[in-house]
Amino acid sequence: MTHIKGLGKSVGIPLFGILTFIALAAYLYSSKSTAQDASNNSFILNNGTWEQVVLPGNPGGSTVRSLFGDDLTADDYGQTWIIYTFDGAANSYANPGIDGSIAQGQGFWMIQITGSDVEIDVPVDFPGPLVFQNAACSSPSGCAVLQLATRDNNATWNMLGSPFPNSIPTSDIRIVTNATDSICSSGCSLDEASSQGLIGSELWHYNSAAGQYDDKNAMGSTNPMQGFWMKTENGSDGSDPALLVPKAEDDDGLPPDPGEAGKATLEGIDSDGDGVRDDVQRWIVLENDNDLNLQNALKQNAKTMSLLLINSDDKEKSLLNMQNEIDDFECLHYTLGYNRDGFHSAMDIDDEIEAIFYNTKDRVKARLSAQKHAIARVGSENLSFEETIQKAGTLCDFSLN
Repeated sequence: MTHIKGLGKSVGIPLFGILTFIALAAYLYSSKSTAQDASNNSFILNNGTWEQVVLPGNPGGSTVRSLFGDDLTADDYGQTWIIYTFDGAANSYANPGIDGSIAQGQGFWMIQITGSDVEIDVPVDFPGPLVFQNAACSSPSGCAVLQLATRDNNATWNMLGSPFPNSIPTSDIRIVTNATDSICSSGCSLDEASSQGLIGSELWHYNSAAGQYDDKNAMGSTNPMQGFWMKTENGSDGSDPALLVPKAEDDDGLPPDPGEAGKATLEGIDSDGDGVRDDVQRWIVLENDNDLNLQNALKQNAKTMSLLLINSDDKEKSLLNMQNEIDDFECLHYTLGYNRDGFHSAMDIDDEIEAIFYNTKDRVKARLSAQKHAIARVGSENLSFEETIQKAGTLCDFSLN
């Protein structure tokens, strides 16, 4: 065991610098690269960087070769890249080997030293997670059931993760046991299970960019392809505990409602990586489900507002983004009819999306910060009315239907 600082406290977790792979561990100390996200079904594995990973789906017996052999040379496994899982019951790491398999929801460490960054993705035909209906599950769509290891009179670490390709609010994750005298026999939250002495409520994910562990429970949600450590306490021994990770209820292709977790940071949660915050995307589609042009115009505007928030301290970028907001409004006006009624409709909808978007004090402050040092300029081009309408249509970054 080693102690690694995370969120201002010391967290005892199994050491991930594997002695049998000492060359890679040594390389890690000399590497300064950090991880980058690519999508919900892939990520960039930077050269010489350990990443704590989980697969977004059900491997179903797929081998390490079949999963990653298209991204990394299979013959070089153990030389320039390697994977380690963790056996909680044995309290030790395990190298599955190139022809070994990884289970659904099983977390693992992965590193490569090929000399360049590599995009790691899952096969296009990778099956979705296997889910079960369970009375303790918080979703009517079912839950992925991840069994937790325990040991006699010992706390036990488990390395696992959500097998879903979207963020999952940790408030919806449940612990269930077979102990009839436990409140968790019918399912309880992570915090409730912790108060009963069954688990540690923290879900520790190694943030390679920051070089520290982040508690995903404290942050409010899991993220796709991010594994984490979870500890079962002495009190869970013999109770056969399992982690129930809920499937999103929506079957309309939308990301799940992030709830309060979506307000925890300035950027919010964009689990499908389309540039539009999940809560905003859901509002756009669910409130305007019969007008694809209107949806696309609002998504265009939402992307600009996101850029405005994260660059609110940059004068030049704020100036550009505020000018783009004017262009976005012209596009919105065009989709609703470039006339007096269309203008008033566009104004009303623009007010609505801003109320949805700027829904925390920090987001309002960032907006005001951008406005302080950037005033959008509206140019006069002496266009005819017909030319003005034509130009408004060209300001949409999508094909109009």
